Amino acid sequence: MEKGRYVTRNLSVLRHVETIRLDSRRLDDLYRHLGRSRADDLLCAGMETLVRCLSQIERDQNAVQPDLLVQTAAELESTAEQIGLPLLRRVARNLQDAATCGDTVAIMAVCARLSRVGHQSLSAFWNSDGRAG
Repeated sequence: MEKGRYVTRNLSVLRHVETIRLDSRRLDDLYRHLGRSRADDLLCAGMETLVRCLSQIERDQNAVQPDLLVQTAAELESTAEQIGLPLLRRVARNLQDAATCGDTVAIMAVCARLSRVGHQSLSAFWNSDGRAG
């Protein structure tokens, strides 16, 4: 049996297990180039942006306006890149692609994944105190 999957009476139930990693090199670079105070400020602002974008995407995912999703997902992608959350960046990019194509099923699936990965990323970030070392 595969990791994260089990079968119950002919019904497969998938467990979504994804490892969230902080890009320690990116975080180290931020602290080295900006100094502790400015890097802390940038990371806090980045986390606020992530929360706002994730909330906006949850509200907009059922709207018939994929342009809004593309715009918010692009901001999320950029912020995740800036503060060292590579998986979140990649999933935000996936949402932009699905919304650009107008694929409603893909949009809903990627939004569900983005919600999981986003919340796990926020937890991982705060649990690490946002510092790589």
